[in-house]
Amino acid sequence: MTKKVAILDYGSGNLFSIKKACQNFVSEIEVISDDRSGSEFTHLILPGVGTYQDAMDQILQRNLQKVIYDQCGKGVLLLGICVGMQVMTTWGHENGKHKGLDLISGQTEKISVKSATSTNRIPNIGWSAVTKTKEVDDELFSGLENGLDAYFAHSYEVLPNKLERVVAVTQFDNRPLVAAIKRENIYGVQFHPEKSGEDGLLLLKSFLEIKSKLE
Repeated sequence: MTKKVAILDYGSGNLFSIKKACQNFVSEIEVISDDRSGSEFTHLILPGVGTYQDAMDQILQRNLQKVIYDQCGKGVLLLGICVGMQVMTTWGHENGKHKGLDLISGQTEKISVKSATSTNRIPNIGWSAVTKTKEVDDELFSGLENGLDAYFAHSYEVLPNKLERVVAVTQFDNRPLVAAIKRENIYGVQFHPEKSGEDGLLLLKSFLEIKSKLE
């Protein structure tokens, strides 16, 4: 099966930027906004801009959770970006408590800050160095073994229940902040690879080159 990418449209994401970036590496790309769980894809991308609650509401209204569960259950690769990564958790605590996709056991909570300075204000917006935490996943960071500079724009952070899910971090408020997570064929990045220059494109390329069980 040739590579076929589905970008999930739930009304909250940089769809054009993501699609344009992926077109550098894959020719078959489809933007979907409803239940296509019976379709055949090799890679899914769940982008995100906005709030946890709004994202989950739209995902459920459009039945996109069925696509996610069905495809991931078949071994299709999934990449969540920013809020797309956050809604992978069990619960989100933004404007109340909201149920997530529960693909990664854990919580999404407001970034904790000990002292507000010019370098650790919320929202956390701007460029920051991302470094791998372990040699657990050389595929996603292929060619980026020494890390990358990435663009962040968020006020909430992912806190997985299992630290082994964390595959990369960035520094914020003199502590590590989760930048990338993984569980089997499910990946998430807090930053925006489509806005992170050549490093971001290289990470997207690496993700799209990971073989799913359907290939």
